[in-house]
Amino acid sequence: MTLNLFAQEKVSLIVQSGHSGPVTDVVFSADDRFIITSGEDKRIVIWDRITQKQFGVLKGHTGPVNDLCIVPDDPEHVYSVSDDGLFIKWHILSGKLVDRKLAASALASVEYCPASKTFAIAGNGFSLLAESMDSLVGYGLNKPQSFYTDGAIEDIAFDKFGSNVIFTDGKGRVTNVDLTGEEDAEIISTKSVSAVQYAPTGKHIYATNYSGGIIKHRLGTYSVKRSPLWTRFVRKNDLLLLPKNRMAVGNANGDLLFVSSRSLWPKGKIKAHDHELVALCLNSDSSLIASATVSGELKTRSCLKPIGVLSGGSMILHLMRMAVTLQLAITKVWLKYSIWPAST
Repeated sequence: MTLNLFAQEKVSLIVQSGHSGPVTDVVFSADDRFIITSGEDKRIVIWDRITQKQFGVLKGHTGPVNDLCIVPDDPEHVYSVSDDGLFIKWHILSGKLVDRKLAASALASVEYCPASKTFAIAGNGFSLLAESMDSLVGYGLNKPQSFYTDGAIEDIAFDKFGSNVIFTDGKGRVTNVDLTGEEDAEIISTKSVSAVQYAPTGKHIYATNYSGGIIKHRLGTYSVKRSPLWTRFVRKNDLLLLPKNRMAVGNANGDLLFVSSRSLWPKGKIKAHDHELVALCLNSDSSLIASATVSGELKTRSCLKPIGVLSGGSMILHLMRMAVTLQLAITKVWLKYSIWPAST
């Protein structure tokens, strides 16, 4: 694994022995002291953000580690889920396994909501909610809430209030569940979704799909806004909400794309890596963004300053594509509602 860290705008390169296979996720520790990566080699690697060196390796999973999670007010621990069905709590400094729970099938995603102090753990056809690992006795058999689908859940997210949870399944559907029970589950049909995220207000959701677009959907309505970026997204954790109404997405070419979260208008582009970008994360105050590739390259950079600009050629090409899209939409509406003259 190559570790290439950017401290704000300064660049330094250190080559370390890390993962022996593709990286699957990256997170900052709650105190921003460490950057933690997981991989298909069944290991979790801890990197010291300041010294830019490997701090330790967490071993205990017997299958690829699919997702990592941190609790904001607990800087000492990190949580992981794996194909082996284990949900594990680790002590970062000592590297010790603190607690673990075993599911009946592979686990794909884990998220934590600070507002409701609740974990969401997603697996093959099910999603569980629990306030702590202790409440997952028999792995959720006495859980307060659970949801089932007929496909493998690929991504899961809370809104910031903890009142809704959204997840995607292997068939490309996005399901929004009101945890208060006041509204029925809302199924949003999309194509090949790779990532989902709530807007800060909780009124909209954002989704990326493998065909290269970003979708903004207003919950409870049929209002959908699409931004065809003509790129290819690769994994579930490639969509971040940034300060100043921006979003960051990573694509299969190693690019970081920056988009307005309001209009979905492109704001910039960086050639961040030479390989598939598979994981993105923000630190605690949203000032640093970390990105990892399928080959194991890891970078961090500031996201407080404007990042990347569209070249003149790129802007012209994008305007041409938008013009074609608008013309097609106008033509479609005109054909639908126009009144054809009667033949004489």
